[in-house]
Amino acid sequence: MRRMVDSAGLVFLGLVVSAAGCGASPKTVAQRRASADFSCPAEQIKSEEIADGTIKVDACGHSATYTCLGGNFGNPYDARCTREGTPVQ
Repeated sequence: MRRMVDSAGLVFLGLVVSAAGCGASPKTVAQRRASADFSCPAEQIKSEEIADGTIKVDACGHSATYTCLGGNFGNPYDARCTREGTPVQ
């Protein structure tokens, strides 16, 4: 009986930890978008937050700025990021 309770506790703990990490940060979403926009592997992408919700991304020789909403701590949904202007090549 004790073993079953321990297993149930571990499953519950795993669910809590998983739920805590559900929403992706704006920086992560901007990096994913840049990877798709420029066909660039994730390991070649660098980014920095230049203002609240504004992320500058350098990816495979391209630079772009993304404006992001949502995805902050406590928000269960991923950020939504939009690429601004024409990227510099």
